[in-house]
Amino acid sequence: MAASRLDESLDNLILPIPPSKSQAKKRTGEVCLLEGDVMAISHRYTVMCDQVRREDNGKWLLVGVYEDVVGLPQLPTALPGLTFFMRLESDRIGVWNARIRLEHLETGQRVFEGVAMINFQRPGNGIVPIPTPPFQLQSVGPYNFVMEIQGQELDPIIHSFSVVLGQRPQPRPTQPQG
Repeated sequence: MAASRLDESLDNLILPIPPSKSQAKKRTGEVCLLEGDVMAISHRYTVMCDQVRREDNGKWLLVGVYEDVVGLPQLPTALPGLTFFMRLESDRIGVWNARIRLEHLETGQRVFEGVAMINFQRPGNGIVPIPTPPFQLQSVGPYNFVMEIQGQELDPIIHSFSVVLGQRPQPRPTQPQG
């Protein structure tokens, strides 16, 4: 995948670049660093969706938001890609490389792999939309989207979801606010 800038006006952006390999671990919430290292980037949340757009007024538009289940009519199914909309926080200015991958947990199959570059132009919160390349899903079951940030490989960010066949996710009831 060639490097491309997602949005020229982003303060904190991601640039997809070619694939690489690494090992997955389940995120525990505990900070795991090498002795003497300090955590630069913290994960706040991830939303999985079909697409992310940025409006002229700076607001984000998330299209096709998934909860924790992706319902498909048949397998294999080719998807044009997903976007993992992440809110990260950095305690410093800097640029970090990150390894990303999607893996099927039951088979160990890596659906895709790649690397990205995260650029914080100022400390604080940043929105990092990570679009994936088109890919094909072969199996139902649990999947993990994994991002390992350079220097923080022992504390990967993991977004888990399941793929099911022939079932569309049912909307959860919402409580009226008042």
